[in-house]
Amino acid sequence: MAGVDDSADRPQVKLPAPRLPRAAVCLVPSGGRHLGQVAFRGCATVDGHVDGLIRARGELRVGPAALVRGDIEAEVLIVQGTVEGDVRASERVRLEPTARVCGSLETPVLMMADGSVLEGRCLTGPLPEPGEMLERSSSTLA
Repeated sequence: MAGVDDSADRPQVKLPAPRLPRAAVCLVPSGGRHLGQVAFRGCATVDGHVDGLIRARGELRVGPAALVRGDIEAEVLIVQGTVEGDVRASERVRLEPTARVCGSLETPVLMMADGSVLEGRCLTGPLPEPGEMLERSSSTLA
C-alpha cells in the first residue's frame, strides 16, 4: 500500500565496512636498482629495477617504468611494468595495459587488461602446493 512503512518487516542487511587502502611503501624508487632477495609484509611498490626474488605477504605493485628480473611470490600482484621471471600469487594477479610478464604465472584469479602481454605458461584456478606443481608437471612429461 502507498504510504505504509513496511521496513520493519524486511530483514536488515548489514554491509561490511569499506576497506581503506593500505599505505604502500616504495621498495625501489624510479631510477633505483636492487640486487638480491626482497621480502616484506603489507603493501609495497617497485618503480625501479630489481634483480632477484621478491616475496610478499601482501600486495606488490610493479610500476609502469619498473623492471623485475626474478621470481615473484605474493598474495596480490598488480603489474604495470615488466616482469621477467615466474609469478605465483595466492589470491590474484592484475595485468594493466602496460604490463609485460615473461615467465610462468600461477594464480587463482587473473585479470588482464587490453594491451597487457603474458609470454609463458599460465595456470589459474585453485593452486596446488608448490611441491605438487613440480610433481604434476614432471609426470606429464614422462
